[in-house]
Amino acid sequence: LYGVKIAHGLPVRPQVRQLMEYLSAQGVAVWVVSASSEFAVRAALQHHHLPGQLIGIRNVIKDGILTPLLEEPMSVLAGKPTCIKKFIDPVQSPLVGVGDSMNDLPMLEIASIKVVVDRGNALAQEARTRGWFLLQQPSV
Repeated sequence: LYGVKIAHGLPVRPQVRQLMEYLSAQGVAVWVVSASSEFAVRAALQHHHLPGQLIGIRNVIKDGILTPLLEEPMSVLAGKPTCIKKFIDPVQSPLVGVGDSMNDLPMLEIASIKVVVDRGNALAQEARTRGWFLLQQPSV
């Protein structure tokens, strides 16, 4: 992807898949707000048959040509809440926010229910400190 070898592509954590499918079945609008390229994440969502709409990093398209310029706002760090307000709902905060890296912290802070995928990183530690929900990695 963009000249970087990725051993297994964009992995889907089983517990995240289950949560997305459950919420979608309950009529909850599922949105993926990613700091990755929208092209790559959209392809992964389609490949894995995952529900939901997507906000990701978008390249500017000028005269039908993809440019290296990026559209604002960008769904990175503090830009995630900005994108949520611009593209999803300017008033209502997300019911559930799920993240797995510190890049997701600003988004989690505006969600009513905060869920962190426990990857043993700084965000997982922050979730423990704040009493947020943790999704454990499945045992191998």
